[in-house]
Amino acid sequence: MTTNLFRIAISIGVSMLTLALLSALVLSGHDPANRPHILELLGDTLPKGVALYLVLHVAGLVLRAMRYSLLIRGAGAEAPGMGHMFLVTAFRSMMVDMLPARTGELAYAAMLNRAYRVPIPACLSSLGLAMVFDFVALALIIVLAIPAFALSGGFEPWLFGALIMAVLAAGISVAGVLRVLPWMVAWLSAGGGEGRLGRWRRALGSALGQLDDAVRQTRATGNLGRILGLSVLIRCCKYIGLFFLFLAVALPSFPELAEVSRGSVFAAMVGAELGAALPIPAFMSFGTYEAGGTLVFTLLGISGPDALLTLLSVHIWSQAVDYSLGGLCLVLVILLVRRKQPAASQPPGLLRRLVVPGFAGVILLAGAASLAWQYRANLKLGAVKAPPVGEDLRPRLADDVQRSSAVLAASGLDGFVTWSSNRFGNHDILRLSLPDGKISRLTRHPHTETYPRISPDGRRLVFQRSRKPWVSQRNTVAWDVILLDLHTGRERTLNTESVFPFWIDGNTVGYLKNGVTVLGQNVRNDEVHEIFHPGKGNRLRRGTPLQTPYLNPETNQLVFTAKQAALDMNTGHVGTAIWQNEGDGSGPIRNVLDGCEITWSSDWRSLYQVGHGGKQKTMFYRIDPQTLESTPLLDLPGDYSHEYWPKDSNDGKWMVFGASTGGHEHDVADYEMFLWEIGAPAESATRLTFHSGNDNWPDVYINQ
Repeated sequence: MTTNLFRIAISIGVSMLTLALLSALVLSGHDPANRPHILELLGDTLPKGVALYLVLHVAGLVLRAMRYSLLIRGAGAEAPGMGHMFLVTAFRSMMVDMLPARTGELAYAAMLNRAYRVPIPACLSSLGLAMVFDFVALALIIVLAIPAFALSGGFEPWLFGALIMAVLAAGISVAGVLRVLPWMVAWLSAGGGEGRLGRWRRALGSALGQLDDAVRQTRATGNLGRILGLSVLIRCCKYIGLFFLFLAVALPSFPELAEVSRGSVFAAMVGAELGAALPIPAFMSFGTYEAGGTLVFTLLGISGPDALLTLLSVHIWSQAVDYSLGGLCLVLVILLVRRKQPAASQPPGLLRRLVVPGFAGVILLAGAASLAWQYRANLKLGAVKAPPVGEDLRPRLADDVQRSSAVLAASGLDGFVTWSSNRFGNHDILRLSLPDGKISRLTRHPHTETYPRISPDGRRLVFQRSRKPWVSQRNTVAWDVILLDLHTGRERTLNTESVFPFWIDGNTVGYLKNGVTVLGQNVRNDEVHEIFHPGKGNRLRRGTPLQTPYLNPETNQLVFTAKQAALDMNTGHVGTAIWQNEGDGSGPIRNVLDGCEITWSSDWRSLYQVGHGGKQKTMFYRIDPQTLESTPLLDLPGDYSHEYWPKDSNDGKWMVFGASTGGHEHDVADYEMFLWEIGAPAESATRLTFHSGNDNWPDVYINQ
């Protein structure tokens, strides 16, 4: 029993390692802009579609187990009972894509031989013949599908190409088993010679001869018709299940893909299956599966990126089902199959008693740690869904609202604050006028809008708008920069795949393009010039991701946030830096401080930044751009003390910012907006908003 527990621990550990590797493989192999979208697609998948796929997958495993039993008995060996045969089949389904070029199929033969004492020739012959019948069944299904889809009006000419590929694969497989294998046996047995090479040749000939005999015995049983019928049913279960899974992924996220004809989807599933079946080294068939299916969709004139993401999600779901069932069945095999030890066997030595549990513990801990690390990495990609709208808190906080209104009225300020808020259903750009505190909407677009920045004259606004309804702010690519005239309400897109806009002067806007390049654009004639690119005349690596760049037009100094590993700071997660443009696009970079969201003051003489410390792990610092000496600036004393987004007013006297009670995610947590007179006591900061939704990235303008 103890040995079984150790085996189960090792099995669970390996399963967790595989899941962590699967997650890392999926996310690292795709554009950063799409990684959160992949998680969103998986989260939005319709449960009913997954359930239907699971039912059909289990039915397919039962049919496969029946076919394997027929093939093993046909080879003259004794097959395990159907229950055990199902366990072996599910384990084989898990392992088939684990190793490159589908060599994971051999795990089926290994388990049958080791756990159930089925002779190796019978294991390999049943495995090989099953693969042959799979290709033959695929060709037959395509032959039947062509007239069926033609009659229903959903015929696709590409099916003829799939038929040719399937017939070729079936022909090669049949020829290999019925012609090449006997020829190799005859050639190896014809003459072996002396020496080691001769002995190896005779041994290989003998092994292949046993395999050939098993194939011949199977052919002589008269069960080939039943085996072919089971193979057709297996393929039907597979493709119908994948069709339901495809709809489960596509319907919530890509309705246009869900409307594609059944013939097109069937052709894509066949293409994906043929791509995965190719003997190309690919872990879990990732890449080959998606390439085959996407190629078909592209040939049919269907969007390549959407099709790729959908097929990837289908593949992940199918792999998750395979590994969950396969891992469970492996544990059941370990528990149910007990070998009889010889009567005179010696008890295991001390070394074995220590090594086995130690190895099991290491694998289990490694699996748990890897899965936890990957889960944390997934969280770093940002929220995959928009946060709840929240509720208006003013009725419950009437006294606080009244005090805030009184402070604003007494201040005599004439201006406005703008920020992003989801209180009206999705993130729009809002405006709060000063001193009356009246809130109005500047945008009403169905996509996410954030990071508003007011022009020096207070007449225009730049902000970023997501390229689909919801995009996490951790994604620094899938956005467009928009220019808004505050008087006319007219909008204009300045650039795509761009974020973090800022005003360089009254007619020039800067922003981050593709997450790495800082550009400047004249809003009058739309001339664009490059300001900074990592690796061009500076010490950063090319392609280093940046955040919140801000250029000082008087000194030509650019500040930005980046990962500390890229800055060679190595004291935390992210840090800030300042780059001095020498006039030709090159210049030195100095590290500033660990933290983020560094920004120039309105007079260009100092820097403000979010840094570590404070009551709830964050506080604001003022930084001298020459000496880089940092001085604590603000840390709120109350419950709202997790501060972010410091931005001073155009007259340099006031600062607007956001603060939460501890929630961190910028576009999800309940942040409230505050206005503070710079240099005044921290407790004098005035709360501007009273809503449990998400508010972020404010700016303030004061009429002078």
